[in-house]
Amino acid sequence: MITHDEFQKALKIVNEYKIQIETISKEVSTEVKSIGKFANVNAEMTIWDIDCSVRLLNIIKANGKYLGLGIDSYKINIGELSKISIVKFLQCRGAGKGALQELKELCFYAGLSLQP
Repeated sequence: MITHDEFQKALKIVNEYKIQIETISKEVSTEVKSIGKFANVNAEMTIWDIDCSVRLLNIIKANGKYLGLGIDSYKINIGELSKISIVKFLQCRGAGKGALQELKELCFYAGLSLQP
């Protein structure tokens, strides 16, 4: 039979293990979140095939010609984003730091760089 002291020691070990598991779970969750949502993007994919924000899609769609992407900017592939100038992009309505960061991240994972 298990004594009360043995039960208390076992309970303490279980609680310490629970805390360890929670800590490890948080660390893993943080690592998973740090993996970009564009990790599987390549230059041949179209802009609509990826999981980017509606804001970025709208900026590209509304300003495609101004950004040098042509009239049918909603049909462009990711490789064409390298034509975009950062200065021109920031002049587009609705474009800001968040949209620019998302565009930079998208280009990074696709192996592209934006024009200055």
